[in-house]
Amino acid sequence: MAVSKPIPYDKRIELEKKYGHWAVETAIGVCPRNDIRCIEREAKRLHESRVKRR
Repeated sequence: MAVSKPIPYDKRIELEKKYGHWAVETAIGVCPRNDIRCIEREAKRLHESRVKRR
């Protein structure tokens, strides 16, 4: 059985450069599979909340 990727590799790299690995990994775990808009929105939210805490 093949394991499907939650988002395309190039999109994942782009998001990790913008928001960081932690935010993207967490967003992938929270959002429905293949919902790239949700992953990007959640990664951005997580990144911003982490930056504001510092």
